[in-house]
Amino acid sequence: MTEAVEWREVTLGTLEAESHGVIQTGPFGSQLHASDYSADGTPVVMPTNIRDLRIWTDGIARVSDEHVERLARHRLRAGDIVYSRRGDVEKCALVTDDQAGWLCGTGCLLVRVQGPTVDARCLAYLLSLPSTRAWISQHAVGATMPNLNTGILREVPVVLPLIGEQRVERAMFLLRESERSVTEVCYDVGFASLNTFSRTFGDIVGIPPTAYRLRADVHAVPSCFTRAWTKPSSFG
Repeated sequence: MTEAVEWREVTLGTLEAESHGVIQTGPFGSQLHASDYSADGTPVVMPTNIRDLRIWTDGIARVSDEHVERLARHRLRAGDIVYSRRGDVEKCALVTDDQAGWLCGTGCLLVRVQGPTVDARCLAYLLSLPSTRAWISQHAVGATMPNLNTGILREVPVVLPLIGEQRVERAMFLLRESERSVTEVCYDVGFASLNTFSRTFGDIVGIPPTAYRLRADVHAVPSCFTRAWTKPSSFG
């Protein structure tokens, strides 16, 4: 696989501004009471549901449509990243297509920074790097329990590959995990032509998309994560 040579050193706040995104706190306890939860309805993501970059639904809280409408600004979209506000503040989860429309719950923080320079899945893996997790722990506030806020999240440093490589990383995932055709994957990840997609994919991965799909030894962890693990950074 060809080594990427161009990387950007940015903060989440920079990505938020570039993508006209949002980094915000979930609803406070005064907005969502224990009595508001119900056995059925829309899932509400709490810190206990965040594990291994995923949202786990075992015992997940739910609310009725009335509360979903009232808390519309906290609705999740595919590609959002959810953090725990206190305790194990290093952990985060990537919102999938199936989870779009769920609510960011009390005790969580929402990061929405998708745009022309960043792929959410690649970003989520980079945020789970040991160096990034350590940075968050070191900068969390609180004497007895670590606490995270939007100001700290905006300062989180990220060493990000350029968007072409991020799109290829996303294409690798779709080729492994979905039944979309190569052409559909090409346009799904943002390439304007199949020729450009195939050429860029081959330059980065070393083989064409069709051959990659047929390989038996593909890896689930994006290569940008693997390379970023040891990549030097001026953030310190």
